[in-house]
Amino acid sequence: IIIVAFYKRLLIKLKNDLSKKEHIVYKYIIVSQIIVLIHGMVDNPFDVLPIAMLLTFNTGVLSRWLKKDDHQLIVMNINNSWIVRIAVFLFFLFICVNTIQKTKGFYHWRKGQIFVNSGKWYLGINEYKKALEYLPNNGELQFHLGAACSYTNQSGTAIKLLNSSLHNFNDKNVYITRAYSYSKLKMYKLAEKDFRMALNMYPNLLLPRLWLSKIYINQKRIDDAINELNTIIRINPKIINNEVLNIKSEAKELLDYLLYSVQSIQ
Repeated sequence: IIIVAFYKRLLIKLKNDLSKKEHIVYKYIIVSQIIVLIHGMVDNPFDVLPIAMLLTFNTGVLSRWLKKDDHQLIVMNINNSWIVRIAVFLFFLFICVNTIQKTKGFYHWRKGQIFVNSGKWYLGINEYKKALEYLPNNGELQFHLGAACSYTNQSGTAIKLLNSSLHNFNDKNVYITRAYSYSKLKMYKLAEKDFRMALNMYPNLLLPRLWLSKIYINQKRIDDAINELNTIIRINPKIINNEVLNIKSEAKELLDYLLYSVQSIQ
């Protein structure tokens, strides 16, 4: 209703004589609303702060326009005011219950993160499961629970959670973690596919390439493994830390070992 009212109101406004500045403002609002609509096709607009701000601003502008003009876009005649009161009460009740439920979910989610970050994986998994009872369709939470299961050798459970997570949380780490779980189950083709997906999204990632090279070694695809290891050594990330140095060092050692093995065979 808001979208239809917005564009109908906009057409009425554009028929009038507008100044150049007003035309710029209306064009901005049109573009921002299109951005909101496009984002709404893939994710909840209220989950991303800038998009939520655009939507709120556009709604506020629409409300102001409707108050400023006597032309009504929507006419509602409700003689029995108690219907409105009940509807408002039920809506308010729904908002309150929903807020309480989400608050409980985020509490257990945060508690689970604290446990996982301190190495208490199983306690963290239990808290994630409690959080999932209150936030059943939260893709990011499903990812965190799936990742914790993956790193505690519950690969089958992890893959199911990560598959569900991808329905509304399309992130490189989901593909990396699922690939890691597939590799644990020796499902190398599926693991390679997910690693490639993550690397297509972010080509300079080092850890997925290292894991991918190990998959190639297990499949005796030595040339492919050497190629990935050379790529790791060649990439120069913008941020150099101990993790990056350790990955590069491990890649160098593994590459030297493979090259020595190949030369010994020849």
